[in-house]
Amino acid sequence: MDGRAKIIFALGCVMVSAASPAPAAPLFVGALCLSITLIAGARIRLLAPRLAGPLFFALVIATVQAIATGGTPLAHVTISGIGLSLSARGVERGVMIIARVFGCASAVLFLSTTTPAERLLSGAARLGLPRGLVELLLFTYRYLFVLFDDAVTVYHAQKGRLGYAGLRVGIKSFGTLCGSVFLRAYDQAEATGAAMLQRGYTGEYVPCGRRGVNFRDAACLTALFIPCLAVFLWTL
Repeated sequence: MDGRAKIIFALGCVMVSAASPAPAAPLFVGALCLSITLIAGARIRLLAPRLAGPLFFALVIATVQAIATGGTPLAHVTISGIGLSLSARGVERGVMIIARVFGCASAVLFLSTTTPAERLLSGAARLGLPRGLVELLLFTYRYLFVLFDDAVTVYHAQKGRLGYAGLRVGIKSFGTLCGSVFLRAYDQAEATGAAMLQRGYTGEYVPCGRRGVNFRDAACLTALFIPCLAVFLWTL
């Protein structure tokens, strides 16, 4: 599929997941996106850590919603002498939050896993996204790996000097690591900006390839999105 068709499909899935009044549509969208990603060749051990982060935060927020929302008590738990009541309305809200996060995260994961970065940027540029945003995404992707290598180098240097021998020392070393990466990013931005200006860079991103969206891309986009839209309309 063309990059533009994938971007449109992912955005449509995110909108369906976020606007759905019931968890059925986000769960269906998430299952569909994960299935397509696995069929495309992605491995579960690669997808699981990326999906675990958003779901963990969604679970924390859902737990807070279940405790803080008033309503009919569903269960009562006592922890260290403190009584906590889980309301039916709060649990319902929590389940809805988890379902929406699952649907949106799966759609973004499908887009980022099955599409190379240059096709994503080209598709974004052809869809009319602001030139400054596409330029920022381009440089972010380019220098993300450079900063990651610098962070790994600093980490190994700290570890070799027993910088993570204890919790207190480890927190201090991690703060130093974050500060050094931030300063490195600032210096790299200054150097890159000066270098690009000297080479006559005007901020224009030229998309790679000029192929338009063909009938196969449109058919795939329609076949994938119609079931998601049907489930969304069914839950209204």
